[in-house]
Amino acid sequence: MLLNNKGYSVYTNTVGNQKAVEGTQRLECTLSELYNISGQCAAFISIRSGILDFMIGNGGRYISIYDTAWNNKFMEAYSLKGWNTESSVYEFLFSRENELLRFIDTWLK
Repeated sequence: MLLNNKGYSVYTNTVGNQKAVEGTQRLECTLSELYNISGQCAAFISIRSGILDFMIGNGGRYISIYDTAWNNKFMEAYSLKGWNTESSVYEFLFSRENELLRFIDTWLK
C-alpha cells in the first residue's frame, strides 16, 4: 500500500464487528474522537459519505472519493468544495485511481 510504504500508519474506522480494510489497522472511536483525529492527521481519505459533512469544518486535510453514480454526476451534486471551510478538500472519481494515487504520492511529502 502506497501510504504504508511511505511510513504512514493507515487506519480503517470500524464499528462493532467490522473488519479493517486489508493492510490497515482497525480504529474504533466515538464520532467526536474521529472529528479530532481527522483534524490532526496527515490526511483523512474516505469515500464520499455523510461523515465528511460532519468533519470538514475542523481544518483537516481530506481526500473524498466518489463513485461514478448518475453518469459521473454524483461528484458534481455532492462536492464538498462549495462548503468553503478551512479544511483542505480534494476530490476524485474512483474510476481515476491512477490520478488519485499520483496526487497522494506528491501531496503527502
